[in-house]
Amino acid sequence: MKTAAFGDVLRLSYGKALKQADRSGGGPIPVVGSGGIVGWHETGLTPGPTVVVGRKGSIGSVTWVDGPAWPIDTAYFVESIGEGVHLRWTYWLLQSLGLNGMNKSAAVPGLNREDVYRLTIPLPPLEEQRRIAAILDHADALRAKRRQILAHLDSLPFAILRSALGQLAGRSVTPRPAAGQPAGFTWVKLTDVARLATGHTPDRKRPEYWSGDISWLSLPEIRALDGQVVERTAFQVAQAGIDASSAVVLPAGTVCFSRTASLGFVTLMGAPMATSQDFHNWVPGPRLHPEYLMAALRSSRNHLIAGSDGSTHRTIYQRAAQKFHILLPSRETQNEIAVFSKCLREQRTQAQQSVAAHDELFASLQARAFRGEL
Repeated sequence: MKTAAFGDVLRLSYGKALKQADRSGGGPIPVVGSGGIVGWHETGLTPGPTVVVGRKGSIGSVTWVDGPAWPIDTAYFVESIGEGVHLRWTYWLLQSLGLNGMNKSAAVPGLNREDVYRLTIPLPPLEEQRRIAAILDHADALRAKRRQILAHLDSLPFAILRSALGQLAGRSVTPRPAAGQPAGFTWVKLTDVARLATGHTPDRKRPEYWSGDISWLSLPEIRALDGQVVERTAFQVAQAGIDASSAVVLPAGTVCFSRTASLGFVTLMGAPMATSQDFHNWVPGPRLHPEYLMAALRSSRNHLIAGSDGSTHRTIYQRAAQKFHILLPSRETQNEIAVFSKCLREQRTQAQQSVAAHDELFASLQARAFRGEL
């Protein structure tokens, strides 16, 4: 396959600064920075479809705009030298070059276009470029559909609660009982139907307290576990660490609600384990199904965060958690919601696996495309 120096066929032109006031109107032209669209304007710098490359901040990020755009001064936009390069092919080429690893500034990340110009790139005939771009576009569209399915599955647990609770779904857990309740539901104090427990961190300077066989849930992993059943955590502690600290081993079925920093994320213990002090841990009693509690806490996340304290790190303190009330349906209704939640979680796992498989396929196609193997 024919090759060329990037700078012999493509130019990275500087974007132009645009005041915030001039990009906050309702114009039809997207204003694009290093991380994507940052506003709208009445006119564009580019006359047609545009590829924008991050220069400062999110260096090397690549944004496609299917029409005129106004790239600002934290970004470059791509222009062809001559007629030998297809723009959509160029977009996929830039995605494959690893430009985000070409940082030249220690203080503020920056992409030097002269470094990019020296890169050697494949340059197949124009018709071949169009064919490659069409293949990658089609594969990318399939990836997007899989992600849409995953996003839909993520929203369904909240839809289930909304169908049962109506407008109260987003406030099914609250510091104080809200006005009104659906038929068959009652407001109860959460501590009347679940035991509130906390966690602790064993001394990290004592290696004998760690690398045991007891899972220990920590704040950095809670976002990925939100809405999931956790069977094993990234960190394991030894019984000696539990005995020498305020940490306790909580039973399977405990619902963990992050109370600070990554605030309001919820997971359900699928096995006995301990947690750090960053969680309010709820051990449900016989009147409360763990799956229902997890769904209620997740649907109420924004409402609970709004009532948190602190300016730097929002926190829900234990005295506030002790006042939580929950909108409680019959155990039969809770069981039905739990069955739906479990089925959705299984479907979500399958969808995640499908997304990962399509991402892997796309990466393979992209690599082959620019090795001349498609």
